[in-house]
Amino acid sequence: MAAESSHGDEAQEQGMRFGMQSMKIRYLHILIILIKDVPMYQELRLNSSRQVLGFLPQMVSHWNEVYGVIW
Repeated sequence: MAAESSHGDEAQEQGMRFGMQSMKIRYLHILIILIKDVPMYQELRLNSSRQVLGFLPQMVSHWNEVYGVIW
């Protein structure tokens, strides 16, 4: 029973982490789009793009999760 409980907690934590990372990616994506034509924000765009790319390997969810990213 304890093993099932800890597995459930782990799955919930993984799901929450996935959701938070997904929200961060959406935020960064919107930021990149909004500042795409502003030359003074070129470095911010580049850093935001790098952050998004850094999240991608972590966005592959477990097969039985509701969420999923295919790339």
